[in-house]
Amino acid sequence: MGTKLPGMDIFAPFAGIVRFTVEDGQVVDTGEQLAVVEAVKLESTVDAPGPGVARRRAVDDFADVAGGDLLLSLEQVDEEREEREERSEGKDQ
Repeated sequence: MGTKLPGMDIFAPFAGIVRFTVEDGQVVDTGEQLAVVEAVKLESTVDAPGPGVARRRAVDDFADVAGGDLLLSLEQVDEEREEREERSEGKDQ
């Protein structure tokens, strides 16, 4: 079995309603929008600080969150596995 790679936790910048712009398991790049937190007339995007695989386990879409609440985690991309999958896809075509 593969080992779990370290990652990054992503937190709400302030209290509001969170709307995710990525799916669970989606691979994201640095700077890619992960979610939007909205409160009254204030809106803030939550962007990926680095590349990874988004894991949405903490809260549901459109959930009320407090500032500092965990929104999601980014797991590191297993580059060796990704390369093997790309080679495998190339053989299938």
